[in-house]
Amino acid sequence: MDTCAMYLCCAFLSVSFLLVADTVSLRDVSNDKNEQLAQDTEQWTVDGTNRSTDQACYPLCRCHGNEEDCSRNFGRLTFVPQTPDGLTFLNFSYNKLTSVPSDDFFLNVTNITVLDLGNNGLKTISLGAFRPLKRLTNLTIRFDYSLTYETLSPVLDIKQLVYLDLRHGSLPSPPPDIFCRHSLPHLKVLYLHGNNLGNTKMSVFAPLHGLEVLSLSSNRMSVLFTDYLPGLLKVNAGVNSLSTFPTTCMENGSSLFPALNLLILKSNGIKNIDVAVCLPSLYMLDLSNNLFSVFFTDYFNDLRFPRLRELHLSSMHTTNRGIQKYAFRNKYITTIDLMFNDIVFENVDDDSFAGCPSLQMLQLSHTYFDTVDELKFVKLFGNLTKLQRLYLGGAGLRKLSPEMLSGFTSLQKLLLYRNKVRSLPDGVVDNLLSLTELDLGFNQIIVVKETTFSPETLQRLQRLDLSGNAFDCSCDLRWFQSWLASGPKVLKHPYFKYMCSNLRDTNVTSFYMSEQACLLSRDTNVLMVSCLSLLLVVMTTVFPLYRYRWHLRLMLYEAVRGGGDARRRRLQRGQFQYDVYVSYASDDLGWVRQHLLVELENWGLRLCLHDRDFLIGNNIVDDISHSVESSKKVLVVFSRHYSRNQWCQFELNFCLRHVMEFGDNLVVTCLNDAESRDLTTAMMAVLKMMSYIRWDDDPEALAAFWGRLRQALQEILPAEVQP
Repeated sequence: MDTCAMYLCCAFLSVSFLLVADTVSLRDVSNDKNEQLAQDTEQWTVDGTNRSTDQACYPLCRCHGNEEDCSRNFGRLTFVPQTPDGLTFLNFSYNKLTSVPSDDFFLNVTNITVLDLGNNGLKTISLGAFRPLKRLTNLTIRFDYSLTYETLSPVLDIKQLVYLDLRHGSLPSPPPDIFCRHSLPHLKVLYLHGNNLGNTKMSVFAPLHGLEVLSLSSNRMSVLFTDYLPGLLKVNAGVNSLSTFPTTCMENGSSLFPALNLLILKSNGIKNIDVAVCLPSLYMLDLSNNLFSVFFTDYFNDLRFPRLRELHLSSMHTTNRGIQKYAFRNKYITTIDLMFNDIVFENVDDDSFAGCPSLQMLQLSHTYFDTVDELKFVKLFGNLTKLQRLYLGGAGLRKLSPEMLSGFTSLQKLLLYRNKVRSLPDGVVDNLLSLTELDLGFNQIIVVKETTFSPETLQRLQRLDLSGNAFDCSCDLRWFQSWLASGPKVLKHPYFKYMCSNLRDTNVTSFYMSEQACLLSRDTNVLMVSCLSLLLVVMTTVFPLYRYRWHLRLMLYEAVRGGGDARRRRLQRGQFQYDVYVSYASDDLGWVRQHLLVELENWGLRLCLHDRDFLIGNNIVDDISHSVESSKKVLVVFSRHYSRNQWCQFELNFCLRHVMEFGDNLVVTCLNDAESRDLTTAMMAVLKMMSYIRWDDDPEALAAFWGRLRQALQEILPAEVQP
């Protein structure tokens, strides 16, 4: 406290001198500047009429709601035009504003409360630039890599700031006294991720008594020195190099973060939680993409985490060696996410999920259930009577029975896509009286009978997906064929197609069986089918079909897709948040930022990058789905990192389904390090069936690369940059 007081006294004398100088400067603004400003405002209207500034938006800006969007002028707009009445948000990003040259730069917008100066390449800011903005509470200055704490002094002197976004710059670890010298009593949100903070002492933020949200992710941090921050609610320290769980307890056992309710530590190198935990208010904990190999007994119990509701443990970068008894025993926990882990559930303790009476969502997709039988399944999950959502996609599940599901009395959503289920017993989900969504797409189901689902179940279900299965188009499937052809609402929007596995290129609704053929005895039909099946196995083998499944799907898609009418209608009708969704591996982020992002955004395109645009705390699957559907085009960056990343393969599958649905073209780029031996089957199929653009550092090859990419994106390019 004495140190802060000393700094404050020095700062007070310095600021007093500056205030006097700036006051004189503001009084002596030249008449020439005023005349020039008046001339500028007279030219605001395109039609030449001199409408008043409260009735028109400046021609280089767009006004909607409470926002004046003057972004993406890339140097054409060198001053801030006057804001029409009622607008409080000014977006001045992407304008190549390398300097805020004078204290009167923002005099035209003194009523704004939100200001975005991101992606401008800012280097200097006039000391008194923000003093006229008495109402400014939210300020964004991101992707400006030349700023230092010294040049940010005018920003840190905005006393009324509530939200400050300094993401993606080159800021080092903040000086220990910076928030003593610059008091921000109202600041609640501070984003510093994507800088070069390195090992950080949280004591530097202690003077920010109102701070509630702090993001320190992607800062090359190997050690986080914690301190007492009683008002902090949310901390993001993900995508760093932390090897241990941060210290959260004082020496007397009380909490350093008594109010913290969200802690994100994903994508670090944490192997275990071998320290005392004092987080009495923690609601959500994200430890995904770390190095946990074993989840020990009572690892996340309600003594360590007395209010924990959401626990995210997906995509560990190590082989799982077990889940011990009562590993998740916690009477408050409602969500557990273990997807994309090498967990073999045959070897998991039967009571791993025991002691979770409030569990409502369990995400186990892309784990291993190949050898889990009916009895083991019931032992693992039979006690989860409050479970509402169960995700088991891509888990190799071979069997599904009413007995396996009997304990899920509250289940509303069951996703079992991409498994190995071959048959559905009669009434398989009839006892799940709360079930509204069932996804069994891309399994190996041969037949769906009238008795598979009761009329009450079909009435209750809001969505049922059985597409992509190996349907045997024979007499036994005629009821399902008739029902599918009638277009029931519950079957709308399937992920895959309903095709016959025994009839080439034949849709389930199109095959024909005569009445006489279906009157033959069942034994005769079985004999005929067996003979045909044997002949089919002799002529072809299962392995090549599986190996080249993506080749076949893409060939079928190219054969049956239309001329792009669906795509054009989508581009004409849709309201898109982004122009291009970029699918890439995090290890290739440097190339994306240095080359792709710079070039495409110079073309006037807005890119969606998951490292930059995905919201903290959101479900990543939902973010991928929303962002792809909100983008005009999808671009993938193939590399050896991409082929080894399970999330990238999931993202590629989703993007392929999306472009197939709308008859679009996937824009494929390939980095130099991507070799055929590294590629997955899906990636090989894409490269064989689709044209792609290969990156090369040779100058002539670079020009060809950008030329071809511009051609591929010409549908969405602004007119001025059309090839």
